[in-house]
Amino acid sequence: MRMAVYHHPARRTWGRRGGERAGPDMAAQVGPRLRYRPCRCRAQAPREEDPQPRPRHTSWRVEESAAVWKSKTRVWTSFDSVNDRDQGEGGEGGIGTLLRSLFLPSGYPDAVRQDFQGWLAWHLASLFNRDVLQVLSSQALLVAVSRSSATASSVVDSLGLTVEVAAATQWVLKDAPGSLATLAVGSRGGQNFDEDPKRWWVVTSAVEDAARLVEVLLPLHPGWFLPGAALANVLRSGALVGRQSLVNGTILRHFALRENLGDIRAKLEAQGRILAIAALPVGIGLFRWTQGLATVSDASGNEAVSPAGLAHASAVYGTLFLSKNYFCYRAAKALRFDNLNANRLVLAARSYVKTGEAPTPSEVADLEGVYAPRGRQLDRVRFGASFEGLREAAGSALDELIEAHEGEGYLLAARGRGREAGVLVCVKGGCSDEDVAKAALQGEILAARREGGGEGEALIESRCLEEATSALGDFLARLEAAGWSLRVVRGAWNTVEVTKLL
Repeated sequence: MRMAVYHHPARRTWGRRGGERAGPDMAAQVGPRLRYRPCRCRAQAPREEDPQPRPRHTSWRVEESAAVWKSKTRVWTSFDSVNDRDQGEGGEGGIGTLLRSLFLPSGYPDAVRQDFQGWLAWHLASLFNRDVLQVLSSQALLVAVSRSSATASSVVDSLGLTVEVAAATQWVLKDAPGSLATLAVGSRGGQNFDEDPKRWWVVTSAVEDAARLVEVLLPLHPGWFLPGAALANVLRSGALVGRQSLVNGTILRHFALRENLGDIRAKLEAQGRILAIAALPVGIGLFRWTQGLATVSDASGNEAVSPAGLAHASAVYGTLFLSKNYFCYRAAKALRFDNLNANRLVLAARSYVKTGEAPTPSEVADLEGVYAPRGRQLDRVRFGASFEGLREAAGSALDELIEAHEGEGYLLAARGRGREAGVLVCVKGGCSDEDVAKAALQGEILAARREGGGEGEALIESRCLEEATSALGDFLARLEAAGWSLRVVRGAWNTVEVTKLL
């Protein structure tokens, strides 16, 4: 980074050549066409309204981001401070600056959220293990298809074609069921992915690993190549829909602090290519080693499975599977989402009802966890309940309940007692984010009052609506002050339309 300090003296005249002062020899230096004369202006006396004279010198500090690497079409820049004596006239940075510019988003770390660094380290570790497993499974599929004698081979042989064509036919057929899995998961799982991204990211990653495991085991039973490969393709295709939607959509959008989603995505793609190249020799070496352990030649010269070698190979693959899922779990745990879904909103409202303060996104992330059970938290205040369930919970007081919530974006009723106690929230079609927050607050107030007891059910419900209405403004203000975005992620909720008939 180049830094310059410019001085502006009050009684000096500057020449035309980049800050040179006019002097008696200036005319000889620049030629006869330029004439310089000494400045005859005098320093002005301070005005009457000025309490003190103005300073004679004014200094400005200018910091410039120097280009550290250039191509014909792009320039990568960095705002790191560098020594002018080491970088020379061109302002070239060191290798560290170059690597940061190539593999990290522009303006890092200020251009991304604070949890990006912790997430990235664990994500890259899981990505490397995933690339190694992909190399292993690809080699296993090729070995299995070369040894297989499945139905496709007999069909092609009956047509008078070669065995190579039979293997190619099986290779194509194994991908057909994956399209159906992509269609099913993509059409049914989108809203669930947005509502609970950390859990679904870890789950889809584990399902993808299960598909890799099926592929790795196929060389032991090559006759099952076609059904085994088809099953693995179904699992992997469905898992990739969720994994790619979450990583490239929900998670990266969370990190894009300056609307730089494309830049972050491109840098992660560059990092992934480097890891894929590094994983290639590792995967090839592991596959050859484990294949040598698992198979031996018997007395007749045929290949047989070695139990001891198979145990060692299973230990190697198991270590890869477990470490990859552990790294993915730690990456998900490092995420600190600041948007509100049903679970985070209920946790925040519960903390506000108990303490009068709104928790921070980091505090809620620790409570939310990754594998923590959601059922008990969501059953306490359940959003998206069906109208039939709400009608059964309200009983004969349904008309009064609908009238009390006429101006609200939801209907709310208590259900059950004891361990089955909870609050049902039936969301109306035009429900706003503020209405969802109010429903969570009212539901937590109602649940707390019911646990305390001492009043009639109808009196408790009417007072809870009044308390939620009066406390809503303070609750939203404290949420925003704690660092929350007041946008609410909607899940796959049922919605109702309530119309008043005259």
